[in-house]
Amino acid sequence: MNQAGSREPYPVSPSNHRDREGGGTMTNRSDRVSENAGAIATKNKKLLENIRAVVMPDYDYWWKMDYWELEEACLLLLGIDPKLGIEIIDYNNIKRLLIEKDQISNFADQSLDPPIEIAEYYIIGTRWAYKTLDQYNKIKGLAERSSVAEHKASINDGTCGRLVVPSEFIIWVRGKGYAIAAPLLELIPNAESAPLPLPDMKKDNPYYSVELEMAISAWMALYQNNKILTNRGNKEQIREWIKKHYPKATQTAIERIATVVNPNKKGGAPSTD
Repeated sequence: MNQAGSREPYPVSPSNHRDREGGGTMTNRSDRVSENAGAIATKNKKLLENIRAVVMPDYDYWWKMDYWELEEACLLLLGIDPKLGIEIIDYNNIKRLLIEKDQISNFADQSLDPPIEIAEYYIIGTRWAYKTLDQYNKIKGLAERSSVAEHKASINDGTCGRLVVPSEFIIWVRGKGYAIAAPLLELIPNAESAPLPLPDMKKDNPYYSVELEMAISAWMALYQNNKILTNRGNKEQIREWIKKHYPKATQTAIERIATVVNPNKKGGAPSTD
């Protein structure tokens, strides 16, 4: 008893404290929370894999084309088959496609334990649709206000629309900082070191300089992207890059640009001392 006549509280230690809901220790409860979080992450990953699988285009087929319509290009960039149309970027349409492809039943995916309920598909699927549509609209909007997408007549039906050259479009998008579906990026040889589009460098500008473009592009590709090799001379690598990406450049221009771009004014390979 204490001085007021009441009982002292029974001492409780962490080892014998029980959680009210499950009868386990606090440690066990924390473990269950971690397990549940892991199960949710697995479900989310499974759903996104299902979505990507059912909308994946045949890139080998599309890459054989000389040009893409702008809408097709944006969908391909996001890993979506243009044959499905932009309408597929909607939860209800994705759900129907998943069901048609036997990825889920009308109620749940029974391949996981516990199963993924349709309500959970709704949450993740809606989030995917929102983010994907947002990316689509941003990329398409930028392309419509650039020279990468020109108004040309389609050979299919003669209508006038915006068309893009596949390799040019992908390099342009990369220069804008947007992600590109990995299978599509793999189809472009040396895409990671290709010339980046330069802001405000318009060829129709009366002050446009091709050598300035070559110099800035070479610097961005080799130095901004950390592609320069430290065991070889700077100027040698700059020359190789210019010859590869600007094959019409004269030897005099190449030497002049290599001198400007080269940060190592001594000319040789960086010291290893």
